[in-house]
Amino acid sequence: DDLTSAFICSGSPVENGEILATLADNSATKFSSNKLETIVNLTNDQANTVKIQDSYILIKSKDNPQGLLRGQLGMIINQIYDIELSPVLIIPPVIGRNETGMASIRITDDNTLYFKLEVNNLVIGDFLKNSGINKGCDSENGGCFMLLCKDQAEFGKSRKLILSAQEAAILKNDDLYICVTSAQVPSGLLRGQLR
Repeated sequence: DDLTSAFICSGSPVENGEILATLADNSATKFSSNKLETIVNLTNDQANTVKIQDSYILIKSKDNPQGLLRGQLGMIINQIYDIELSPVLIIPPVIGRNETGMASIRITDDNTLYFKLEVNNLVIGDFLKNSGINKGCDSENGGCFMLLCKDQAEFGKSRKLILSAQEAAILKNDDLYICVTSAQVPSGLLRGQLR
């Protein structure tokens, strides 16, 4: 595989954003032996965006044209979770529903929780009520430890919460799962195990 291009992009750790600046384009500026040394002059608008908003470096390759490597600027991400959500993981399983979902979670070294929850194929007439991180292993139900989305409008958007030291320790060490509820299935429509 060969590295082909690199960019500075806007976006939180759980979303893809717009390209702000090109670092390598595989034409005028190229990688040499998987290294890149270049100077890029940013406009004032680009520099301010990088300073103020969440931004990241994206490196693409010949075999991975959508992106091979990614790193957020100005933060260290300690924990990464991409959790598939399914009705069959609910206890007991939800029968006759075909929704799917994904929970993207990133926790930084300063105890900021970034997350985005997406639900696909929601049955017509139903609506999402809320989602949370619940305590419990994959064979048990538990109480809600932390509310993530309080209504349907908060799903599908990048969000963040500042964690206490105790909350961060629980997220790092305890058995936890994501639970999404809906109006028609208030006990839990989708579930995915965090740990």
